[in-house]
Amino acid sequence: FVLDKGGRKVVGITFGTKKSEIVAGPDQISEARDLAVYEDRAFVLEADGIYEVGKTKTKVVDSGWKAEVLIYAYAANLYVLDKEAGVIWRYPGSGSTFGAGTNWLAPGVNPDLSLVTATTIDGDIWLLSGSGRISKFSTGNSINLTITGVFPQLANPNSIYTNEELDFVYILERDKKRVVVLEKDGKYKAQYYSDKLGEATDLAVSEADGKIIILAGDKLFSIETKHL
Repeated sequence: FVLDKGGRKVVGITFGTKKSEIVAGPDQISEARDLAVYEDRAFVLEADGIYEVGKTKTKVVDSGWKAEVLIYAYAANLYVLDKEAGVIWRYPGSGSTFGAGTNWLAPGVNPDLSLVTATTIDGDIWLLSGSGRISKFSTGNSINLTITGVFPQLANPNSIYTNEELDFVYILERDKKRVVVLEKDGKYKAQYYSDKLGEATDLAVSEADGKIIILAGDKLFSIETKHL
């Protein structure tokens, strides 16, 4: 799923067939700031909260956050990373509705989230900062994670991607025109270089299809994986 802010739409693309369809058009996408997806459900972040879009547009979570946030959907729940408050809010899903938000972080865990630029969830929550730091949290607690074997080291990464079906974590670093692949304990596995990666803004991966999908401008490009 791709959020097209300029075109005010959400587009869905199938990995295997490359078939695309407009999931939500300009009548539903006004000033969307972020996108979260769970299975075939799409959610957009607007100034006053989170909306589910598709056949209809329905507000599912009211905004109560202090400033800039990132959203993610996982296991039917919505997660909101509140950078200023240093809180990860979890909104439990039940059918088409969501319950009240609670702090997913364990008591006494107060990370600095102000520099976080991207997040992904595979059961654990992974946070990426523009400085190159990758943090990992499990059941609300920080997990010691040391990145080893990456050369040159991550310095200005742009996006991170994994999920519960993937064996590896993928990091886009546009400045170096590469995607770095890590094992989930932080060990280096592989990296892929392409001039197109210098234009990329985001990525998604299907290890089953052996493809890394890169969003660059208004086009998607694929890189065949060799490390699997």
